Amino acid sequence: MKVKRVLILDDDEGNRMLLAVALGSRGIETAVASDGTEALALIECQAFDVALLDVNLPDIDGLEVARRIRAADDAMVIAIVTTDDEGVRINESRASGSDVFIAKPFELDTLFDFIEKLDPAAVRKNPELLVIDNARIGERF
Repeated sequence: MKVKRVLILDDDEGNRMLLAVALGSRGIETAVASDGTEALALIECQAFDVALLDVNLPDIDGLEVARRIRAADDAMVIAIVTTDDEGVRINESRASGSDVFIAKPFELDTLFDFIEKLDPAAVRKNPELLVIDNARIGERF
């Protein structure tokens, strides 16, 4: 299955716009949210293949958003996207029901490669968290 729709949750407008334009240039529809409340509202009225969730947000943190998404949608691939790539944050991401951990900063080509090769069903079947960062691309926890 090809990824068609991606939710981007980030409180930084530049990050949201960069990801939306970059993914849009690849023919992927995006919706953007600046906080957790907005992201959860979007999920209630739209279907997404992938959610890219920042963690540190002004209201509900991205890990809680991930928990709520997972409770409502077992098929969506949830990716935590954050600068905090310590083991504790990675473990919290896995516990939240997330499937993928993407460490900032990352190369856009790495994101494109991940999205274009993504098999959501395979990712959701694997109980381990896929970690994508400059040091540990493709590692599973």
